[in-house]
Amino acid sequence: MNGSTAFCPQCKQDVVFAVNGNTKACPACGYQFSSGEPVPSSGLLQGRRGWLIFFLVMFAPAILAFGVLAAGANLDFGAGITFIGSGVSAIFCGIFCASRVASGLVWRFLLAVLLIAAFYGVCFALCFAGCTAASALRSTPLF
Repeated sequence: MNGSTAFCPQCKQDVVFAVNGNTKACPACGYQFSSGEPVPSSGLLQGRRGWLIFFLVMFAPAILAFGVLAAGANLDFGAGITFIGSGVSAIFCGIFCASRVASGLVWRFLLAVLLIAAFYGVCFALCFAGCTAASALRSTPLF
């Protein structure tokens, strides 16, 4: 057994697979496969790092809208960030989640379309909350 780690497709962790004859097994969840089958390699969007990127992308439009409006930009710029940023964020988050839940290509596509619509609503609501907070912050005297 070599000491290199590989990505387990079942438990989504980087582990050192235990070799038993022609099969390999994940020590964390017990997933087994034949040694001839390829194991997916760990990527940037796998594991905890992937979920961190997911939440950063989901909250980025709201944080950006809050920041530019609190700094004094006009409302049209904040609206542009809300609509465009929510769309980009929803596309990333929908595809990210669909790729982890659905197994077939058709199901991934259909689930991604539904999740993109749902995440657009969530991101838009977060941006609206950020714009409202920035507006309240700007109209409230500091002293």
